[in-house]
Amino acid sequence: MSACHFRQLLLPGFLLLLAACASTTRLTSIWYDKQYAGPPMSSVMIIAVTENIRNRRIFEDALVRQFAQAGVKATASYALFPGVEKLDKDMIIQKSEQAGIDNIIVTTITAIENEELYYPPATTYVSPQPYYHNMWTYYPRIYETHTTPGYTVKYKNVKLETHLYQAKSGKLLWSAQSELFDPRSGDLNSISENLGWKFIKSLRGAGLIKK
Repeated sequence: MSACHFRQLLLPGFLLLLAACASTTRLTSIWYDKQYAGPPMSSVMIIAVTENIRNRRIFEDALVRQFAQAGVKATASYALFPGVEKLDKDMIIQKSEQAGIDNIIVTTITAIENEELYYPPATTYVSPQPYYHNMWTYYPRIYETHTTPGYTVKYKNVKLETHLYQAKSGKLLWSAQSELFDPRSGDLNSISENLGWKFIKSLRGAGLIKK
Protein backbone atom coordinates (compact mmCIF):
# COMPACT_ATOMS: atom_id res chain seq x y z
CA MET A 1 0.00 0.00 0.00
CA SER A 2 1.42 3.41 -0.93
CA ALA A 3 1.82 6.12 1.68
CA CYS A 4 -0.72 8.24 -0.19
CA HIS A 5 -3.35 5.51 -0.09
CA PHE A 6 -2.57 4.80 3.56
CA ARG A 7 -3.04 8.49 4.39
CA GLN A 8 -6.39 8.56 2.56
CA LEU A 9 -7.60 5.60 4.61
CA LEU A 10 -6.24 6.93 7.88
CA LEU A 11 -7.70 10.44 7.69
CA PRO A 12 -11.41 9.51 7.96
CA GLY A 13 -10.66 7.26 10.93
CA PHE A 14 -8.69 10.03 12.58
CA LEU A 15 -11.57 12.44 12.14
CA LEU A 16 -13.94 9.94 13.77
CA LEU A 17 -11.52 9.52 16.65
CA LEU A 18 -11.24 13.28 16.99
CA ALA A 19 -15.03 13.60 17.17
CA ALA A 20 -15.24 10.90 19.83
CA CYS A 21 -12.52 12.57 21.90
CA ALA A 22 -14.36 15.89 21.63
CA SER A 23 -17.36 14.41 23.45
CA THR A 24 -16.13 15.18 26.93
CA THR A 25 -17.54 16.75 30.08
CA ARG A 26 -16.03 18.94 32.74
CA LEU A 27 -17.07 20.94 35.77
CA THR A 28 -16.04 24.57 35.35
CA SER A 29 -16.96 25.86 38.81
CA ILE A 30 -18.25 24.39 42.07
CA TRP A 31 -19.79 25.90 45.20
CA TYR A 32 -21.05 24.19 48.35
CA ASP A 33 -22.27 25.25 51.78
CA LYS A 34 -19.24 24.83 54.04
CA GLN A 35 -21.40 25.47 57.10
CA TYR A 36 -23.72 22.54 56.41
CA ALA A 37 -23.53 20.06 59.28
CA GLY A 38 -26.40 17.76 58.37
CA PRO A 39 -26.19 14.08 57.42
CA PRO A 40 -24.99 12.96 53.98
CA MET A 41 -27.74 12.66 51.39
CA SER A 42 -29.59 9.34 51.25
CA SER A 43 -32.25 10.09 48.64
CA VAL A 44 -32.60 12.53 45.75
CA MET A 45 -34.99 13.50 42.98
CA ILE A 46 -33.34 14.24 39.63
CA ILE A 47 -34.94 17.02 37.57
CA ALA A 48 -33.64 17.88 34.09
CA VAL A 49 -35.28 21.04 32.77
CA THR A 50 -35.55 20.69 28.99
CA GLU A 51 -38.28 20.71 26.36
CA ASN A 52 -36.77 17.59 24.77
CA ILE A 53 -38.60 14.74 26.52
CA ARG A 54 -36.23 12.08 25.20
CA ASN A 55 -33.12 13.90 26.40
CA ARG A 56 -34.75 14.56 29.76
CA ARG A 57 -35.34 10.85 30.29
CA ILE A 58 -31.86 9.84 29.15
CA PHE A 59 -30.18 12.40 31.42
CA GLU A 60 -32.32 11.67 34.47
CA ASP A 61 -31.97 7.90 34.09
CA ALA A 62 -28.20 8.20 33.70
CA LEU A 63 -27.89 10.22 36.91
CA VAL A 64 -30.22 7.84 38.75
CA ARG A 65 -27.86 4.96 37.91
CA GLN A 66 -24.77 6.88 38.98
CA PHE A 67 -26.26 7.96 42.31
CA ALA A 68 -27.50 4.41 42.95
CA GLN A 69 -23.94 3.14 42.53
CA ALA A 70 -22.86 5.73 45.09
CA GLY A 71 -25.37 4.40 47.61
CA VAL A 72 -27.96 7.16 47.17
CA LYS A 73 -31.57 6.29 46.35
CA ALA A 74 -32.35 8.40 43.28
CA THR A 75 -35.60 8.89 41.39
CA ALA A 76 -36.16 10.46 37.97
CA SER A 77 -38.71 13.27 38.02
CA TYR A 78 -40.40 12.03 34.83
CA ALA A 79 -41.23 8.78 36.66
CA LEU A 80 -42.84 10.69 39.53
CA PHE A 81 -44.67 13.13 37.25
CA PRO A 82 -45.62 11.19 34.10
CA GLY A 83 -46.88 13.46 31.34
CA VAL A 84 -46.01 16.64 33.25
CA GLU A 85 -43.46 18.86 31.50
CA LYS A 86 -43.31 21.85 33.87
CA LEU A 87 -43.15 21.18 37.61
CA ASP A 88 -44.16 23.77 40.18
CA LYS A 89 -43.17 24.20 43.82
CA ASP A 90 -46.25 22.64 45.37
CA MET A 91 -46.04 19.55 43.14
CA ILE A 92 -42.38 18.97 43.97
CA ILE A 93 -42.82 19.46 47.72
CA GLN A 94 -45.87 17.20 47.89
CA LYS A 95 -44.29 14.40 45.88
CA SER A 96 -41.00 14.65 47.80
CA GLU A 97 -42.84 14.23 51.11
CA GLN A 98 -44.89 11.32 49.79
CA ALA A 99 -41.85 9.52 48.41
CA GLY A 100 -39.59 10.32 51.37
CA ILE A 101 -37.10 12.25 49.24
CA ASP A 102 -34.69 14.47 51.15
CA ASN A 103 -32.85 16.26 48.34
CA ILE A 104 -33.50 17.59 44.85
CA ILE A 105 -31.05 18.10 41.99
CA VAL A 106 -32.06 20.48 39.20
CA THR A 107 -30.06 20.70 35.96
CA THR A 108 -30.72 23.08 33.09
CA ILE A 109 -28.95 24.33 29.96
CA THR A 110 -27.67 27.89 30.23
CA ALA A 111 -26.04 28.28 26.79
CA ILE A 112 -25.30 26.46 23.53
CA GLU A 113 -22.29 27.82 21.66
CA ASN A 114 -21.28 26.91 18.12
CA GLU A 115 -17.52 26.48 17.84
CA GLU A 116 -15.05 25.73 15.04
CA LEU A 117 -11.58 24.23 15.06
CA TYR A 118 -9.38 24.72 12.00
CA TYR A 119 -6.60 22.27 11.25
CA PRO A 120 -4.09 23.72 8.75
CA PRO A 121 -2.61 21.77 5.82
CA ALA A 122 0.21 19.37 6.74
CA THR A 123 3.05 18.11 4.56
CA THR A 124 4.52 14.64 5.18
CA TYR A 125 7.87 13.47 3.85
CA VAL A 126 7.63 9.80 2.94
CA SER A 127 10.37 7.24 3.54
CA PRO A 128 8.74 3.79 3.44
CA GLN A 129 10.40 1.19 5.61
CA PRO A 130 11.40 -1.33 2.87
CA TYR A 131 13.57 1.30 1.23
CA TYR A 132 15.68 2.72 4.05
CA HIS A 133 17.97 -0.32 4.40
CA ASN A 134 19.85 0.82 1.32
CA MET A 135 20.87 4.44 0.80
CA TRP A 136 20.20 4.42 -2.94
CA THR A 137 16.64 3.15 -2.53
CA TYR A 138 16.01 5.37 0.50
CA TYR A 139 17.60 8.68 -0.52
CA PRO A 140 15.39 9.40 -3.58
CA ARG A 141 12.27 8.86 -1.45
CA ILE A 142 13.21 11.67 0.91
CA TYR A 143 11.99 14.18 -1.63
CA GLU A 144 8.57 12.59 -2.02
CA THR A 145 5.90 14.50 -0.15
CA HIS A 146 2.20 14.18 0.45
CA THR A 147 0.04 17.06 1.61
CA THR A 148 -3.10 16.81 3.73
CA PRO A 149 -5.49 19.69 2.98
CA GLY A 150 -6.70 21.92 5.77
CA TYR A 151 -10.12 21.21 7.25
CA THR A 152 -12.55 22.61 9.81
CA VAL A 153 -14.37 20.69 12.54
CA LYS A 154 -17.62 22.21 13.77
CA TYR A 155 -19.09 21.32 17.18
CA LYS A 156 -21.39 22.58 19.90
CA ASN A 157 -20.33 23.53 23.40
CA VAL A 158 -23.29 23.04 25.78
CA LYS A 159 -23.14 24.77 29.16
CA LEU A 160 -25.19 23.55 32.12
CA GLU A 161 -25.85 24.56 35.68
CA THR A 162 -26.81 22.09 38.39
CA HIS A 163 -28.06 22.81 41.93
CA LEU A 164 -28.64 20.53 44.91
CA TYR A 165 -31.36 21.61 47.35
CA GLN A 166 -32.85 20.28 50.55
CA ALA A 167 -36.34 19.15 49.64
CA LYS A 168 -38.02 20.34 52.83
CA SER A 169 -36.39 23.73 53.34
CA GLY A 170 -35.43 24.53 49.74
CA LYS A 171 -31.94 25.48 50.94
CA LEU A 172 -29.10 25.37 48.40
CA LEU A 173 -26.36 22.94 49.45
CA TRP A 174 -24.21 22.57 46.32
CA SER A 175 -23.96 24.10 42.87
CA ALA A 176 -21.87 23.38 39.76
CA GLN A 177 -21.36 24.84 36.32
CA SER A 178 -20.43 22.28 33.66
CA GLU A 179 -19.79 21.89 29.95
CA LEU A 180 -20.53 19.19 27.39
CA PHE A 181 -18.25 19.33 24.37
CA ASP A 182 -20.09 18.34 21.18
CA PRO A 183 -22.66 15.91 22.66
CA ARG A 184 -23.88 15.18 19.09
CA SER A 185 -20.75 13.17 18.32
CA GLY A 186 -21.15 10.79 21.23
CA ASP A 187 -23.72 8.75 23.09
CA LEU A 188 -25.82 11.08 25.25
CA ASN A 189 -26.33 8.31 27.80
CA SER A 190 -22.58 7.79 28.28
CA ILE A 191 -21.94 11.53 28.37
CA SER A 192 -24.66 12.00 31.01
CA GLU A 193 -23.25 9.15 33.11
CA ASN A 194 -19.79 10.68 32.92
CA LEU A 195 -21.13 14.04 34.06
CA GLY A 196 -23.17 12.39 36.82
CA TRP A 197 -20.08 10.65 38.14
CA LYS A 198 -18.25 13.97 38.28
CA PHE A 199 -21.16 15.41 40.25
CA ILE A 200 -20.83 12.56 42.74
CA LYS A 201 -17.07 13.01 43.13
CA SER A 202 -17.63 16.68 43.86
CA LEU A 203 -20.44 15.94 46.32
CA ARG A 204 -18.24 13.43 48.12
CA GLY A 205 -15.49 16.02 48.37
CA ALA A 206 -18.02 18.42 49.90
CA GLY A 207 -19.10 15.79 52.43
CA LEU A 208 -22.62 15.63 51.03
CA ILE A 209 -22.30 11.95 49.98
CA LYS A 210 -20.62 9.24 52.02
CA LYS A 211 -17.16 8.29 50.73
